[in-house]
Amino acid sequence: KNEVIRKTIQNVAVVAFVVAGVFLLYNNVYKSVENTAIQSEIQSIYYDGDTTKKVSEIVSICSIFVPRDIIKIEVGYKEV
Repeated sequence: KNEVIRKTIQNVAVVAFVVAGVFLLYNNVYKSVENTAIQSEIQSIYYDGDTTKKVSEIVSICSIFVPRDIIKIEVGYKEV
C-alpha cells in the first residue's frame, strides 16, 4: 500500500511539473508574441502605417528538487 501511495505522489508531482511548464511557456512565449502583435497594430494605427518591429529572444529556467530515492543511476560497460 505504501508503494502505491508513493507512486501516486510521484505521478501527481510529474503532472504538476508538466502543467507548470506549460503555463510558463504559455505566459512567456505565446502571450509575449500576442502582446507584441497587438502593440504593433496599435502603433501602425497611430502612425498611419507600418512601424519598426523588434524581435527578442526569451529564455526561461525552471528548477525543481527531485528526491534522490526516485532517481535510478546505472553504469554499464561492454568489452570490445
